[in-house]
Amino acid sequence: MTHRRKFLLGVGSLAAGGAAAMGSGAFTSVSANRSISVEVAGDSSALLGMQPSSGPNGAYASLEGGTLGIDFSNSEFDASGVGSDSVYQFDDVFQITNNGTQTIYVWASVDFSDVGFEPGDVYFYPDGNEDKKLRNDTDEVLGLGVGQAASIGVYVDSTAVTDGGTLSVTINATVDKPESSGAVDPVGGDFAIVTTNPTESNEYGSLQSAIDNVSGSTIHVEPGTYEEIAENRDAYGTTNSPYSFGLFVDVDGLTILGVDESGDPITDSDDVQATIVSQTSSPFGTNGPFVAADGVTIHGVELRANPEASPNKNVEVSGDNFTLRHSVVVPNDGGGGVYFNDSGVQSFSLENNLIEGGVTVNNGAGNDSSASNRVLQNNTLSEVGFQGAIDHIEWLNKAAGGATLEDNEFTADDTPPVWGIGTLHDAPWPWATWIEANSFENGGVLAWTGSDARATTSEFEYDYDGDESAETVTYPTREIGTQISEQLDRAATDDTVLVAPGSYEETLTVDERVTLEGVTDPTDGDPATVDGTVSVQADGATVRKVRFAPSTVFQPGGIDPSVLLVTGDDVTVEANLLEGIRADNTTVPDGIDTPATINAIHVFDASESPVGGVVVQDNTVRDIVNDGDVSKEWPHYGGASAIKVQGTVDGVDIFGNTVEDVYSAGWTWGIVSTHTTTDGYGSVSPKSVAVEGNSIRRLNTAGSQFSPTTDPTSAPYPGSAFGVDGNADADLVSVTNNNFVQVPIGAVTKDPDHTLDVTQNWWGDDTGPGTLVGNPVEDASTGAVANGAGSAVSVQVEGGSFRFDPWSSSSI
Repeated sequence: MTHRRKFLLGVGSLAAGGAAAMGSGAFTSVSANRSISVEVAGDSSALLGMQPSSGPNGAYASLEGGTLGIDFSNSEFDASGVGSDSVYQFDDVFQITNNGTQTIYVWASVDFSDVGFEPGDVYFYPDGNEDKKLRNDTDEVLGLGVGQAASIGVYVDSTAVTDGGTLSVTINATVDKPESSGAVDPVGGDFAIVTTNPTESNEYGSLQSAIDNVSGSTIHVEPGTYEEIAENRDAYGTTNSPYSFGLFVDVDGLTILGVDESGDPITDSDDVQATIVSQTSSPFGTNGPFVAADGVTIHGVELRANPEASPNKNVEVSGDNFTLRHSVVVPNDGGGGVYFNDSGVQSFSLENNLIEGGVTVNNGAGNDSSASNRVLQNNTLSEVGFQGAIDHIEWLNKAAGGATLEDNEFTADDTPPVWGIGTLHDAPWPWATWIEANSFENGGVLAWTGSDARATTSEFEYDYDGDESAETVTYPTREIGTQISEQLDRAATDDTVLVAPGSYEETLTVDERVTLEGVTDPTDGDPATVDGTVSVQADGATVRKVRFAPSTVFQPGGIDPSVLLVTGDDVTVEANLLEGIRADNTTVPDGIDTPATINAIHVFDASESPVGGVVVQDNTVRDIVNDGDVSKEWPHYGGASAIKVQGTVDGVDIFGNTVEDVYSAGWTWGIVSTHTTTDGYGSVSPKSVAVEGNSIRRLNTAGSQFSPTTDPTSAPYPGSAFGVDGNADADLVSVTNNNFVQVPIGAVTKDPDHTLDVTQNWWGDDTGPGTLVGNPVEDASTGAVANGAGSAVSVQVEGGSFRFDPWSSSSI
């Protein structure tokens, strides 16, 4: 009759209190067994953490009172436990974690007294590898880096057992590997350490030596500089082998793990302490590491090219499922960073790295799988390029696959930060998403068709047929560039030119029906900022969500500067920010007879065919200052206009804009409609100008640098929220539902022949508009006198008149 007995292993935990007494979580050795009775927060919180596995066999383990118990009485074999005359292997029963601050070596000691088992009948093993016996310091010990965990299985041989019992097991951990033991990693492979001072049998002074000699899954690389070369290696599948590399990684599933002085894995590329310096110089291939194996991870090291070598690729990868994390890649000047070569690479992950020289996905890499399998995230790098098939180029004969690009910072200046050439797999790609999801130190601009990056044709000369004369090879190119003007030139009709946050020192011309659009709100954070001006000449063009802040201080002489000039039909200018605009007329050079007058947004035409269909809405114009010296004669002072409509213009809607803080030593306008004088047909004025829903405040306000006088005929002039200036027609303008607040004058008319209707506006006080001293105004329809406490209405020409009654009694 077979007797079955309950089999219980009592595995104790390390006392948290005892660990603290050793200081800062460091320990030199520890034994944890069942006899320790200390209150702890649970084994997973101790320096040597133990807890049941999350897998099926974890049901045999439990935590009770700080002790990990293993009980097989509830196993599928028998309710009373494992049977005699049998061999059992229970994989993944519990997990051990190094919660300390140093690399440790772990093994188990089993007390076989008073039980029927013999030494060797029961032992622990790592991750399903029962050949690696973690039973005492003469067999294998388990190496664990800081934070590293291992799944532990239990081996039971009851062949010679007739009576069962309870075994007491002690888990031992030490920072020094026992000399008589071999070290294994969490999957049972060799536990290797690369160090500048190797003393143990599992320590190496060279990373390449460790790669060549160990069978483990992880190589820990301690702080230091390691000069490396891998000679006579077969690669590329060509007859030109062997090659030399800085490193040659041909072990599947290998992790190269950089650690700090305490053995803690590096978690930020800024903190890398191990530097791998290549000692090879290859005219073909890479000057640094070559990764030929699948599933390789390089974590927390610096990979530096041979400083004496010519520029070339630094890291080349032909193995699939490659990971580079928390690392630094430094090629020679002009060299590449990381290069994925050929169709063997269908997946990779590059995260939290500093990669000088950028990344290239080349010729077949990613050509047979989704872009979601290839991830570049949270890296700082110069560029990412995708190099696909090009006709007649024998080394570019396969499509290149895309990738997921997210939260990277691109530093490219004179080259596109993201580019693709030739045939691209599974196109079109989400270029617009990339420009929104990443940052660009020196600018990021995309000509977007609505579904793809706008492709243009490039060419070069190459003798592809061997007749000793070069032929022209053409291929498509797509890119995220660094200059707005370049992408405006690239764009075609109805494209959108998307502009990432950053500063762009450019003078722009929009001469194609496109949309120029910033990808973020221009009033928040660090938006797309043009340090310059833009001229919108094309019919149907749109400028949206861009900040314009020219650093130039405009000077007297020449044409009045306009930051955003519209001369095309059906143009939309919306949701932009124009600010920080400056001019200075204090000093006028000899021979100059005109001051600089600033126009932030300027709709203008002087031709016989009027510009129309223009929409100016939801923009913010603020902080304009035109300095001057009013004690001197003209042209020592000029004007400032936030929004000006001028000349042969027929149809402009000015809706929902905010204008504030505009100051000038001369005249100051929030919004103005004014004439222009043309050769051949005299003075022309805007028509069909609608001004509605705008908020205008603080124009030459009292107490400012340019306080108004009470005399409207002298300089500086009082600031006016709205005005009909020059010979413009007042009856061709509608002004309603606007807020005119903290401005000396709410509305001005200089039209002697027509009445300006400004009813239903908020003048800043519920008593309605007021008037300037000596300039009383009556409503042309009701006869009401403008004697309220709000902003003034002002007639500045004989015969001019207003309708202002009724007015709004509250802010709109």
